[in-house]
Amino acid sequence: MRLFVDVLLQLDTDPLRINRADTNCSAQTDGDDIASFVTLFLG
Repeated sequence: MRLFVDVLLQLDTDPLRINRADTNCSAQTDGDDIASFVTLFLG
């Protein structure tokens, strides 16, 4: 979960992690990814 937060806060700029953090597939990592991340995290 920390990696996800670091990408959203732009503390992690690894392209692979940025791509994986785009959980709503919008081609951007932003606040809109939080809801889909929580859904995936909780199963």
